Amino acid sequence: MTFDKSIDFDVFYLDATSRVSADIWDRLFQRRDPFVRHAYLSALEQSNCVGGNSGWQVSHLMVKNRQNGAVVALMPLYIKSHSFGEYLFDWSWAQAYQKYGFEYYPKLVSAIPFTPVAGERLAIAGDYQLYRQQIAGLVTRALLDKARELNVQTVQCFFYPDRANTGTLLQANDWLSRRDVQFYWLNEGYVDFSDYLGAMSARKRKNIKKERDRVFASGIRFHWLSGADMNSELWQQFLRFYQATYAKRSGHYGYLNKHFFTTLSETMADNLLLLFAKQQGKTVAAALFFRDQQTLYGRYWGCEQEFDFLHFETCYYQGIDYCIRHKLKHFNAGVQGEHKVARGFTPVFTYGAYQILRPDFTAAIGDFLKQEDAYLQQYFQQMHTRLPFKAK
Repeated sequence: MTFDKSIDFDVFYLDATSRVSADIWDRLFQRRDPFVRHAYLSALEQSNCVGGNSGWQVSHLMVKNRQNGAVVALMPLYIKSHSFGEYLFDWSWAQAYQKYGFEYYPKLVSAIPFTPVAGERLAIAGDYQLYRQQIAGLVTRALLDKARELNVQTVQCFFYPDRANTGTLLQANDWLSRRDVQFYWLNEGYVDFSDYLGAMSARKRKNIKKERDRVFASGIRFHWLSGADMNSELWQQFLRFYQATYAKRSGHYGYLNKHFFTTLSETMADNLLLLFAKQQGKTVAAALFFRDQQTLYGRYWGCEQEFDFLHFETCYYQGIDYCIRHKLKHFNAGVQGEHKVARGFTPVFTYGAYQILRPDFTAAIGDFLKQEDAYLQQYFQQMHTRLPFKAK
């Protein structure tokens, strides 16, 4: 398509992912990761994990070519009445608003619910890449108009990869930027797990071997299942561990339900993996993973009995071993966890962006983000010095 300045675009809001076809949605997002897939977002809605009283009201943004009706851009978008399930939190901002007598919620959030995995947030069709800046400006203005219509105080975009168009386009339209640190495992072409350990210093290598030996000495063995292997009974077993972990950590049974998981096994079986840890035939722990062509994603885990180093083996070492065997390039084992660094997970930056509609708070939040970013830069560098690998 040649660049035609006469093209006009219209913005629409969708109250369900099903308002646009899976083919169009997935084609625009180029099927880059499982969590932005049409099937994943639809499963959240069909299982009532979003919508209803969840505090996540679906309002996906769609841009169309006014002349021919073609869908040219999409953005996952939600109207939120709280800050739960985001993982790039703003509780202190909400408290500041309340302190001065202002309502902080609702807010507009472009994110994947309950999923702190970086992925494209503003997808633009290939034929319209020449219009990227025009579309980004249109989207920003449309979001601000929507916010004013709803009396929303902030517009937020979470976990976009800096290398994607999303980051460049948001930064070009005067969004406040924010970074956070996560830890990813990177496959340097390892032949097997022993080869991976060989890249480490002797002390770090010895510590990991000790941890793994303790788990296997207790008689625990691991069993991987693909999405095609899963049935209602297996999901019920996993759900028991998932809910137990959330109950222990957060006082509730988690954001997701059995309907969501079973729907995924019907629509996204190729992206799903379940790992069960068993001792003398009894399942003692379970973990859910997703995968695509290049990356393994560790998402949820749980155990009903504590064993030394079982968490590290189930959530990290088994995943690393899987990546090596299947030649996957990356392993994203979830947020948090400085303890990942000693086990070979490299610190990486993830990104967020904000539009603050109340001018008297814009400067204050901007200053907060600058101070936070300076700390994170130091933290990022410090974590790099703790990596266990031999000097190259």
